[in-house]
Amino acid sequence: MATKSIVVSLRSKGLASLNRAQLLDFKHHIVSFSTEVLDVIVSFILTFFHLSWSSWLSLIETIIITGVVCSSKLDLLSLGTGTGGVSLNQQSIVQSGDTSTALFLPFIGVLYLPLLALLLMVFWRREDALQHLGNLKAYTVSLCLASQGLSPRGPDAQQYTDLVKKMVIVLVDDLHRYLHHNRPYARHFFLPYWSAPNASEPESDTLYNLSREMGLLLRKVHRSVRDVHNSIQLLRAAGLSEAKVDLLRNQVVQLHICVEQLSQIKEMRSPLLLRSFVRWMTVIVFPIFMGFVVQNLVHVTNLPGMLGLFNIFVQIGTLTLLDTAVSLEDPFDDTSVDTLSLFEALDHIAMMTSTEDNAMEARQGIELTDHKHSSTRGARNSVDTADFSSYSVSLPTTTQSSNRRGQPNLPMPPMPSQLPMAYV
Repeated sequence: MATKSIVVSLRSKGLASLNRAQLLDFKHHIVSFSTEVLDVIVSFILTFFHLSWSSWLSLIETIIITGVVCSSKLDLLSLGTGTGGVSLNQQSIVQSGDTSTALFLPFIGVLYLPLLALLLMVFWRREDALQHLGNLKAYTVSLCLASQGLSPRGPDAQQYTDLVKKMVIVLVDDLHRYLHHNRPYARHFFLPYWSAPNASEPESDTLYNLSREMGLLLRKVHRSVRDVHNSIQLLRAAGLSEAKVDLLRNQVVQLHICVEQLSQIKEMRSPLLLRSFVRWMTVIVFPIFMGFVVQNLVHVTNLPGMLGLFNIFVQIGTLTLLDTAVSLEDPFDDTSVDTLSLFEALDHIAMMTSTEDNAMEARQGIELTDHKHSSTRGARNSVDTADFSSYSVSLPTTTQSSNRRGQPNLPMPPMPSQLPMAYV
């Protein structure tokens, strides 16, 4: 017979569901009640605080239309008075209400089906980003720790082993700067929505500079991936066995896959026409159509107050879904409430790959909060004017791609304003 103690969770078995001490703890009930009331109040405030201006305009339109419809004192039965008037009885009014309901259901399908499809797309993209971000952290830590545990026999073995770790950290740091760069097309159109265009610069040049900056950030990430691959090859030259080199190379490939998946999530957007259709239908057309529906149902039910509140609540819920879909369009947008941040991932990786003695030294050696790059929100200090060698670790001069980081950037095409009119 087993004599060892067994750990059993009474709460998971449901045995602790009725606790007499907790039942008579009035202080606990008061605190719980106060917390729940506070949560409801804060949720109510946040619902309206985070509505966009287009949602506020649509909500004001809904309130005005609802007020006009519910306050109207039109008596449809009085239209039958007179010699040439149209006689309406109660049966025709009820049939009119049925017709309104029949017209309401297809319109709801036309509006809510694209809206739900858009929400499904953005939530799916966000869940994929979370999964790839977790894989990125796992592969990064595994690669750094695996490279630290190797023991090549060459004279520069320790230098190359440390280089692998540094290049991996630089890659994640470059990826952080790339993913958190705001996109001018994150909402709908190719316009710099986070800053006003420069009046002294043509709009085409402004968009060109923004696109150029984003492309250079992605190029820097790709260069970091290349340097990680090259640093693995240096370990082979330092005397590391072929099997261990292949193991590290496979981990680098998995890390590269995560980087490419995150970059695709950053670049690819949901269909533009779907977003545009859902937006103007929800903001403009839906309140007007609901006004006609409420006007018809008011004369059927004689409940203008209830129908008016119902119309406003339906519009608030619809606008909340729309703003949620728009804010989650870019999962890494810093202006969004539910953004995914890589800043914590950088800190986690640095702590998991550093010992307690050199943890502070590792934090100081990694450029996590570079002001010149973290404050880029359409600023004019473009990344192409920066020296890449000052933001990352260069490879030794023994490899073929030793000083590519220090070389100037590839030549860029001319500005749109410098092209002939036939090409603009």
